[in-house]
Amino acid sequence: MLGTAMWGWTTPAQDCYQLLDTFYEKGHRLVDGATNYPINKRPEDFRASETILKQWIQANGVSDLQVCMKVGSLDNMFTPDHNLTPSFLLFNLEHYRQHFGDNLACFMIHWDNRSDPEAIEESVAALSRIRKTGLDIGFSGLKNPEVYQKLLVKYELGTPWLQFKHNLLYSDRPRYGALADACRTFAYGLNAGGLKFDAGKYRSGSSLVVRSGKEQPDTPPIVTDLLALRNDWQQRDHAPRLEAFYQAALLFGVHSPGIRGLILGGRNRKQLINNLNTVEQMQALPASPWFDELHALHQRHAPADRVI
Repeated sequence: MLGTAMWGWTTPAQDCYQLLDTFYEKGHRLVDGATNYPINKRPEDFRASETILKQWIQANGVSDLQVCMKVGSLDNMFTPDHNLTPSFLLFNLEHYRQHFGDNLACFMIHWDNRSDPEAIEESVAALSRIRKTGLDIGFSGLKNPEVYQKLLVKYELGTPWLQFKHNLLYSDRPRYGALADACRTFAYGLNAGGLKFDAGKYRSGSSLVVRSGKEQPDTPPIVTDLLALRNDWQQRDHAPRLEAFYQAALLFGVHSPGIRGLILGGRNRKQLINNLNTVEQMQALPASPWFDELHALHQRHAPADRVI
């Protein structure tokens, strides 16, 4: 799935069009979006990513994308403010039907920090009605996933889509528990914000620099261990060659249990092609022992409650 979280922020519109061209030409169709993308704390950029996607669809006359849109956040300021009332969900559904037409494939609840089971059930009941119109439905950014899990059977929601952060440093997969078991799961944040082996190679527009606000982001200890693992693998026959952090990240994502899809980004066409090619290469590898060794590093460095 092609991610759009940085579109209209560190990725200008013209580059986004090229990313879509490349993704589509290679036969891929899943595109992920959200009302609040990009989350760059610039109110004038609210809904910027979806506008870029709409423009590309209209310019190319495309009708066979599978666009997933997430609704809930009321701004792109990274505040907890949200609206998941049935009326707001249905309002946005109509908005996205007009925007994307037959390309709209999945409508997701996003940014839900509520603890009130009754309010959550009202939202799920609305999703159930939306599902009956032929769309898939899903969830992302849930504070209380266990409440949603209890409502799956009651409202006959089938196999919803579920998105959560998952990488070598941190995984939300354990927090979603039984809900994740019942969903079509997609992992995002695989590259940990664009972490690099070489601290001197960060660019001013890279995600980690922009999000951290530091010209030289901190290098976590796992990088040292990954470099040692890379050197070890170079001495072993048939071992993957890890020239960059993203390769280790994608190998971990491809073979992680309970993950059915990956949300991939790319600042430019070359980076996206590298990501897509790496995923294909990693899918062709047997999971063990390569994943097992990466998983051992994940267990060592991730918080105890965020280890798969």
